[in-house]
Amino acid sequence: KWSKQGLWKILWLSGRVRRRRYDLVVDLQGEKKSALLTFLSRAKFRIGYDRDGWSGKMYNIREQTPTIQKHLVLSHLGLVQELKLQYHQDC
Repeated sequence: KWSKQGLWKILWLSGRVRRRRYDLVVDLQGEKKSALLTFLSRAKFRIGYDRDGWSGKMYNIREQTPTIQKHLVLSHLGLVQELKLQYHQDC
């Protein structure tokens, strides 16, 4: 259950994010609060994990939810790969 204070914090933070007019927001956490914040950012590209329920619908670019067999860092890199950005695996 969400508290009123927690919801106000999300709304306040989303306003700050919107004013910066980001083109891209990536939600690596994938929880309901971070999904809502991502959606409220109004970013052109909202990337996150395709979860069940409404939180997975907050993104316009979805990546398969990480599995236990896959290390979390590699799962997060999967989101980056969706952007076709370059990264170095040996970093």
